[in-house]
Amino acid sequence: MLSAAVDAYLTGRRAAGFQLHDHEGILRDFARVASAAGDAVVRTRTVLEWVRARDGSPQRRCVRLRTVVHFARYLQAEDARHEVPPPDLFGRHPPRRRPPFLLTPPEVKALVGAARAWIHGARGSHTSTPRCSG
Repeated sequence: MLSAAVDAYLTGRRAAGFQLHDHEGILRDFARVASAAGDAVVRTRTVLEWVRARDGSPQRRCVRLRTVVHFARYLQAEDARHEVPPPDLFGRHPPRRRPPFLLTPPEVKALVGAARAWIHGARGSHTSTPRCSG
């Protein structure tokens, strides 16, 4: 039952534009473990045992838990038997993101100048340049 629910969840989320590369493996692994434990619905006890049994950093545990919490919320909307574990049982570890690359004003000026030069060079090689009308 949970495997079919994972399929439906992933299909819906992907249709909404999410890629979910890591989520698929996490949810399929959880569904296998829960099914082997005889659970037809998400159980907090099973989720916590599963997260603790997997190797990984504290942040990785949080990612696993958070992924299943979102999945359980999705399922609980249609079936109240699904339990939603507390999302912060393993602490709060926000996702790590690369810092943004910020251009300095001189770098922006050089980039704009290069783009203009490229556009003007491209215009000379074509008979017409597409323009937006609006």
